[in-house]
Amino acid sequence: NNDEDFNTRFEIFTKSFIQQIDNLTNIANEFANYAQMPKTKLAEINIKTALLASLELFKNNTHAVIKIIDETSEKITVLGDHDNFISIFNNLLSNAIQATEQIEQAQINIHLSITKEKLLLKFEDNGAGIPLSIQPQIFEPSFTTKNSGMGLGLAIVKSNLAQIGADIWFESTANKGTTFYVLIPII
Repeated sequence: NNDEDFNTRFEIFTKSFIQQIDNLTNIANEFANYAQMPKTKLAEINIKTALLASLELFKNNTHAVIKIIDETSEKITVLGDHDNFISIFNNLLSNAIQATEQIEQAQINIHLSITKEKLLLKFEDNGAGIPLSIQPQIFEPSFTTKNSGMGLGLAIVKSNLAQIGADIWFESTANKGTTFYVLIPII
């Protein structure tokens, strides 16, 4: 209330607040480096089995219609960790569901196709899209647009995929949706 020192005190408080946030971020990063994810247990995985296990989790817990569009043969085998694949699919599906929460006719399509001896999975939603300004940060640890969570989901997904020679990227259009692409070597 018209305090003469308000601007000075506000500046001091703001600097202190930012330093505390930076300190907490450093602590979280150090903890993440210390904790390290469990070692990947590579095995031959039927990727469709892992995908269906993940879909089962969301079957009755979403307003969105989830559709699989499969252009592949019956069984696709990849080298990876079954639990990691379920975690990857859970994260991508959860993000797609959250992106479509405000959409009246929410739709999530999962496309499976083969290209150059690799499996291409596309997780496509008709949500709000990812703002262009934050797209470069999507796979960074500790980055989140949500009120809860630690912002590690997509960073872990990218790391898990990189361990098996797979790749992930996305395309997003405002008010039309986002598609995450996952390209996995087939064995």
